[in-house]
Amino acid sequence: MNALQSISRFFFIVLGCAITLPTVAQVSSEVQQLFYRGYLTTEKAPWEQAIEKINQDTSLDEIEKLHATTEAQTGLLIYAMAHQDEATYDAIADDLEGSLKTILKEDAEDATALAKMAQLYGATMAFQSWRAMYLGPKSQKLVDQALEAEPENADAWVQRANSRLFTPTMFGGDIDEAVECFEKAVQYYEAQPDYAKNWRYLNSLAWLGQAYQKSDQPSKAIATYQKALEVEPSFGWVKYKLMPQVIAQSSNK
Repeated sequence: MNALQSISRFFFIVLGCAITLPTVAQVSSEVQQLFYRGYLTTEKAPWEQAIEKINQDTSLDEIEKLHATTEAQTGLLIYAMAHQDEATYDAIADDLEGSLKTILKEDAEDATALAKMAQLYGATMAFQSWRAMYLGPKSQKLVDQALEAEPENADAWVQRANSRLFTPTMFGGDIDEAVECFEKAVQYYEAQPDYAKNWRYLNSLAWLGQAYQKSDQPSKAIATYQKALEVEPSFGWVKYKLMPQVIAQSSNK
């Protein structure tokens, strides 16, 4: 794998990262449940249904709607990456970027919007790898800005962790630092109210477990996956793929 491919792979992975979303918490519980279901099932429909519900919600102001809608669109980006569905990416990318720019025009230090923009650049690079050398540094700079604005932003810590986990060592990769960053992200999620109902918390646990695996700490990986399954027993990615994988690796040693 060459350097450009490695950078592109990193930003592909970043698409699944967690984001701290104080504004989205104001949407209805029905919409939050659609977010959660969309992540767990890796299906497109719940994210689209969430956008419909958000547009119909007259209790939200313009910025709140933009935050909520960009959350659902980010979910659709994750769906597009998982299914290699470039048509879905093409359908939402420009609108998502425009909405994020509007949010950042109102508040240039909105850590959530900064992190989402970094995710969008990640999707762009995954479908258009030739743009990685240009968008890669911009995406990492956005993560730095998000952390400067909000040091306890769980998403920014996960994104930094993924940078250290998937970037080649010669370009700044560091597995030990990745583990530390994932641990911080989980810690910051667990400090939030109702964190167990947030799909992004589950996602951060899944990535922490994988970081433990890559750093040759299988017992910690298993404990982390067990923790995720205690929160959500139907977490298929962990239950049917990640947990069996680390158990198999451990038994072969």
